[in-house]
Amino acid sequence: MSMRKSERILLHITNLTVVAFSAFAICFLAVYPVNSSFLPLTGMIGLVVGCIVWRIYCDRLLHLLLNHTGFQLTVHVILMIGLFGFFMGVPIFNILPGILMAYVCGLNSRLNQVSTAQFHHKLKIVQWSNLMILLLFLALSAVIALRDPYTGANLKGMLGLSHEVSRGNIYWLIFLGGAGLMGLEWLFESKISRWVYRRHL
Repeated sequence: MSMRKSERILLHITNLTVVAFSAFAICFLAVYPVNSSFLPLTGMIGLVVGCIVWRIYCDRLLHLLLNHTGFQLTVHVILMIGLFGFFMGVPIFNILPGILMAYVCGLNSRLNQVSTAQFHHKLKIVQWSNLMILLLFLALSAVIALRDPYTGANLKGMLGLSHEVSRGNIYWLIFLGGAGLMGLEWLFESKISRWVYRRHL
């Protein structure tokens, strides 16, 4: 049983994003303490190097993403860090890497023609692992929000509220928002992974 073209493209895009971002981050962090004026140039160099590395090893990386748990975990964490930084600590989109890993779980199970019982067991392990990673980033986001003295004012402006946002409101938002994100991630992981697994069955 083989992958569809769309499935292969999605996995290649994932690997390209991770490798290019990693190369960019390494170059950025290496130059930043020395001379920040070179950051745009070194960042572009990092992106180009990342693209070249991906092109050379794209087939190997595809195999790793489909079959190697350690590589999947690395990809997951790198994507989480990238999204967390890009959206400045707001973790709304941090459910996406977990959903992607559940997609990979379903695809791997289908390609290897594992039984339905084995697939469900494997998916539960993936979901719980993803949930723990998401919880870690939610906790980090909560710490940032609670330490920032302007969080209340930012929320008031962002939501168009007429009243001040109290400390208690922020706690409730963190709790309910975090629980909602974890629930959404679990739901989408279940639906998408099962859909991919049954796609050719």
